[in-house]
Amino acid sequence: MTTRALFRFQIAAALLLAALFALPHGINAVREKPQALIRIVTTDDGHYHARVKAALLGRYGEVGNGVTGGETVAKSSAPALVELLVGILFGWTGFHAPQVILLLTVLLTPLVVFPLVRLLRLLPLPDAYALFWGFLYILTFLGPLQKPVNMSLSLPFTILALLLLFKARKERTFPWILGSGIVLGIAPHIYFWSYTYLWAFTFFFFVFQFFQPTSEEKKGSIRTLLLVAAVTIIVASPFFFHLITASRSDPNFSVTAFRSTLIHSRGVESPVRALLLFGLLISSTLLAWKRRQDSSWIFPLAAVFAAFTAMHQNLIHGFILSFSSHYYPFVALSALLATAFAWELGKNSWLRIPITLIGTLFLLAGIWDYRSAWDIARGEYYVRDIQHLKPALTLLDDGKRETVLTDKVSAHMVTAWTDDDVVYTAYIKHLFIRNEEYAERYCLSEFFEPSGPDFTWLGSEVVERKEPEKIAERAKFFENVCAPILKDPSEALRRYNVSLILWNERLRPNARPTLPGIEIMEQGDGWSLWRFPVRE
Repeated sequence: MTTRALFRFQIAAALLLAALFALPHGINAVREKPQALIRIVTTDDGHYHARVKAALLGRYGEVGNGVTGGETVAKSSAPALVELLVGILFGWTGFHAPQVILLLTVLLTPLVVFPLVRLLRLLPLPDAYALFWGFLYILTFLGPLQKPVNMSLSLPFTILALLLLFKARKERTFPWILGSGIVLGIAPHIYFWSYTYLWAFTFFFFVFQFFQPTSEEKKGSIRTLLLVAAVTIIVASPFFFHLITASRSDPNFSVTAFRSTLIHSRGVESPVRALLLFGLLISSTLLAWKRRQDSSWIFPLAAVFAAFTAMHQNLIHGFILSFSSHYYPFVALSALLATAFAWELGKNSWLRIPITLIGTLFLLAGIWDYRSAWDIARGEYYVRDIQHLKPALTLLDDGKRETVLTDKVSAHMVTAWTDDDVVYTAYIKHLFIRNEEYAERYCLSEFFEPSGPDFTWLGSEVVERKEPEKIAERAKFFENVCAPILKDPSEALRRYNVSLILWNERLRPNARPTLPGIEIMEQGDGWSLWRFPVRE
């Protein structure tokens, strides 16, 4: 395949991806006209939209939060560098967060084709095979690639980082060393699962250099990777300094960690997945040993070792940080690299059979796990019954910053499309706040619902393991915390500076704001907006 033909195929693939990413939103615009709003299609959309919104409005110190206001804005346990950069770059446009994110997803994310194909060609892999394997991987993770920020921006970033590291080791020139070190260094500021995989990869990529025959190339590669590591540590140091400082000084650090699903365990989350990954590691190691005279084995084998280590890091330090399933795109990427390597350099070796089978299983499992990507065009969205809120959101986006009380689903729309804050969304669990405040905010958002707050669910959010007795204990504690609020929420509403109440009548048909002093401001089809006096 000529260089020009390969470039044209990549352009075509990127355009096809852009069309696939834009298609469901185009269908939505036609279906929902004139109330068309960009749909929230995953559980994460509202979280990232809120953070991007804060940056777009110039509230740079609040980007990690994006949900709550107040005199002292609660910090977040999650890094937000991408959201900050997006806000700085696009703040001048006047666009809302969902619009900016959609533009980036449609125009920027499809370009992942280029670094991925380039990476596969460097293995080395023939152009046609590189294009085939790369596009297959992207189609497998079409769903995650539509998620705002993570994975739509962080997954292409990870692939770019691998490519830069490969080039730095090969070229051994200052620009490649500096560029690779900077990218690896800012990775912790972006996404936990990206940077831990990348750093594990870099570690094994460095270690495996020592298994090469002694030569000037080997010495040069080792020196190069040491320089890359030095740049990486310098760039990443502010992130770890902030993390260590927060862990030692913030009294809410530990409770936030548990709410964010930090579990003490040295167990294996998925025995089947662990066994398959271990089989891939062993078979890839044996094949690399047989082809040890060819240094191209180092890259795919480092990827497999990195995936296995990242997935099972809790065996070393004893913590499960959220869920290892977040690593799945990187596991599949490692399996893809190993499979491509086996087919190109494992000819006449039986080892490419188990490698191919395991790699195929990981990709097929990814297609199944993320099959919802193909459901989006049919209107099967995570968040429903929200398009009718457009007139209310237009009223709220008036340049005056206020705090709105609404249900946790509608709250995502408020933080995405307006300049206002809300009392509660599911993202609140990741902020450095007390469990009592977390419960109060939730109970306020459920106050007008006749069935009231679900304390069992709330209790399950703040325990390390889903043990019934622990959940019941926390549920009882939260019930006591919320008792005064459920009796009379006025004091809590004023404490959280609530001045507006948005009632989504379609989503909560049985609820109705009934409080002394509140008065209806506007009412539309399936919604109403109420004014609550901040001061008596």
